Amino acid sequence: MNRIAIVSGPGAGKTTLARALGLPHVELDALWWGPGWRPVPLEVFRSRVQEAADGDNWVIEGFYVEEAGVPIVWPRADTLVWLDLPRWRCVPRAVRRTFRQVLGRVALWNGNRQRASSLTPTSVWRLWRRWPSYPATIERALSIHDWSDLHIVRLRSDDDIQRFLEKR
Repeated sequence: MNRIAIVSGPGAGKTTLARALGLPHVELDALWWGPGWRPVPLEVFRSRVQEAADGDNWVIEGFYVEEAGVPIVWPRADTLVWLDLPRWRCVPRAVRRTFRQVLGRVALWNGNRQRASSLTPTSVWRLWRRWPSYPATIERALSIHDWSDLHIVRLRSDDDIQRFLEKR
């Protein structure tokens, strides 16, 4: 495993796993978001992703399945790790992470900082309702393309993630 794509919805642990793998690590969010939380043009994003995926050793993580995963990252990866953890586990993690980022005024990508508006009941409810779309998007992408050259690892729990790291 030298070129690893990690995909999941928010709060599943993509960044934590990517760091634990010890390879050069790219967060797709860092390539997508420009200053002021404005997404960069799709062509710019894809160019950045292509450059990141040109190397021989990397972990690229994020949920940009249609924008970058299927067309660029997954075909270049040797392993796809799908963190398919349950919504009840991931949504609270995402909320706690956002809360820490808001309180700590953590600078994310291109000087952006999380806003307290990300923590309103409406925002949290929206994430909770949207959650089923994440695995559905991944399943659809896996079903409509030939990924026979890609080692696909589907991890459904924190214990699965720990066992994966121990085997590596």
